[in-house]
Amino acid sequence: MPLGKILIRIHHTWAAVVVLALVLAAGVTAATPPATAAGGTLKAAAQADGRYFGTALTDGDLGVGGETAVAGAQFDMLTPGNEMKWDTTEPAAGSYDFGPGDQLVQFARAHGMRVRGHNLVWQNQLPSWVSNLPLSQVRSAMEAHITTEATHYKGQVYAWDVINEPFNGDGSLVPDVFYRAMGTDYLADALRTAHAADPGAKLSALGGSSTGGGGGTTGELHAVGAGKCLDVPNSLTAAGTQVQIYSCWGGTNQIWTHTSADQLSVYGGAGRMCLDASAQGTGSGTKVVV
Repeated sequence: MPLGKILIRIHHTWAAVVVLALVLAAGVTAATPPATAAGGTLKAAAQADGRYFGTALTDGDLGVGGETAVAGAQFDMLTPGNEMKWDTTEPAAGSYDFGPGDQLVQFARAHGMRVRGHNLVWQNQLPSWVSNLPLSQVRSAMEAHITTEATHYKGQVYAWDVINEPFNGDGSLVPDVFYRAMGTDYLADALRTAHAADPGAKLSALGGSSTGGGGGTTGELHAVGAGKCLDVPNSLTAAGTQVQIYSCWGGTNQIWTHTSADQLSVYGGAGRMCLDASAQGTGSGTKVVV
């Protein structure tokens, strides 16, 4: 399987888009269409369009017959709600419990559902023993946790939300124990560690809090670690202008809006331009333009 870039999926936040600057070696797996479901279901409709239709369940939901019946019939992807989070899987240092997560994986397997692992690193639902570690020990604890859990579920999950909500709504990083111990380096380290444990899994980082929900959020886009902003060079307005990372100064060429159509636009009114891939390219290394 060729190595490529980790695709970092930013969920419900636009300020973290340029985290894609983290170029890491990761497995790129080809999408395999799941078996055709019975006609008339939501998952069948999704499959007909080359997509999947997912839901989240907890181990408590497994005891609710009506809920599991709907989940098994209508969905072909499952995300555990809490059962793979740190406070459940490693409540005490070096003491692991994968039982609750295993139950959900078994349910998914029995119903032909793929599983999305959620999550390996998050400032919430984090045991106090991690938060109280000397900062010099946080990296090793994080790497051990990721390695152990990702190895346990290797081949059983198709993707991992490795890092959950590392960003505040304004695009800054949450000052959690991981950030305090390693700075921005913890993002790349967590992703590399997860890839080493399960090279076949797709890896994501879910962005964080949002102040705009349905779109309309406006502000600068900050590059992780660089301390700079996404910038249209010299405030150019020609279609096809390649964007760059530049010192933040608050100019109109650095103010981006996340629209209700999930576009990132710069400028306003009749001069509005959207962030795009050059020539609509999809390959690694494609230039980003407006």
